[in-house]
Amino acid sequence: MNKKIGIMGGTFNPIHIGHLLAASSALETFELDEVMFIPNNIPPHRRNEEFLVSGELRYQMVSLAIESNPQFSVSREEIDRKEVSFTSDTVTRLKEKMPDVDFTFITGMDSLMKNKWYKLDNLLEMLERFVAVTRPGFSPGEFEAARKELCLENDNKISMMEMPAVGVSSTMIRERIRSGKSVRYMIPEKVESFILEHHLYK
Repeated sequence: MNKKIGIMGGTFNPIHIGHLLAASSALETFELDEVMFIPNNIPPHRRNEEFLVSGELRYQMVSLAIESNPQFSVSREEIDRKEVSFTSDTVTRLKEKMPDVDFTFITGMDSLMKNKWYKLDNLLEMLERFVAVTRPGFSPGEFEAARKELCLENDNKISMMEMPAVGVSSTMIRERIRSGKSVRYMIPEKVESFILEHHLYK
């Protein structure tokens, strides 16, 4: 039986409890063996994002955030590349390296609908499933309508996963840090210490 690995890609600028909860929920819901976090180096949709810290620092923060969970891992697949990261290209390379793995990609429903995904049908073809994480109360009818709106050949690969509401975002965390407000319990303690030590997001 093929190993089942979930992929969570993103800027993780910084990683927070919402990311970790989504990964944990997907691990359990879809009976995955592992969730691999893949922080990107040059994100295609956020190249001009204010306070985007270096890929290496974001990689280190993810490493600290997941170190206590043996079913979480972090990859340098995109961090070590000098060009813009597209998920389709990343999964293509992973499939070449790990042909006996079934991959599940995990992202937010908002990201699925708002972002202009590069070769999304091609990406879906390579995946076992594409998980769209929704907010509580997001109905199956809304999900079906959103999925059909994408007009994809492989839209049957897209699954909905509802997770508990977490009113935390990376943008909020950066703003709170700049304002001198506490981010305790919004991010792992070691990540908070790392941010303070390196004077990030000031």
